[in-house]
Amino acid sequence: MSLEERLSELYRIECPPSQTLGEYHLGMLPAEAADGVARHLAHCLHCRHEVETLAGFLAAEEETAVKPTWLKRVRTILAELVPPTGIGFPAEPALSGVRGSLDDETRLYQAEEWQVALELQADDPAQKSLLGIVFGPPVAAWQVQWQQADKRVWTTAVDETGAFEIPNIQLGEYDLILQSDEAEINILSLVI
Repeated sequence: MSLEERLSELYRIECPPSQTLGEYHLGMLPAEAADGVARHLAHCLHCRHEVETLAGFLAAEEETAVKPTWLKRVRTILAELVPPTGIGFPAEPALSGVRGSLDDETRLYQAEEWQVALELQADDPAQKSLLGIVFGPPVAAWQVQWQQADKRVWTTAVDETGAFEIPNIQLGEYDLILQSDEAEINILSLVI
């Protein structure tokens, strides 16, 4: 063994292990051991630097750590189709403002305190569009997602009157998802 190798073994031989220095910084050492480390730090520049580096690392970790917060839970509601002959809830008078009548082309869905009326419009048999209106307690903003086979086809927002439109719909089966900060309404398996 060379002299350099022997000296490297002796380097910092009297210094406490890094784990002990970490426990000292965190205040986890018993009083007697903490006093011994404090006396050592008073004269050892290397150990002081190691403790300062650890303190800086822990401070940076604390700043970037994710703080626990109360996450607002969004209710997911599966909307149910209301049969045209069974309308008997507060949305009935409001539907008088929707163009057309409740027939085979208009569908009404109930999702807890919200109702969603959907009307399929076809100016051209090959080009259909879906008009929708949301009734119920106001929310900050509804975002509308029109999906087919779990792929987003169209995204839009509900306007201040509660209305939205999805243009250029092809024949197929779709899911309509209305999302807000308070709730998510799912209307699944809409066949067009």
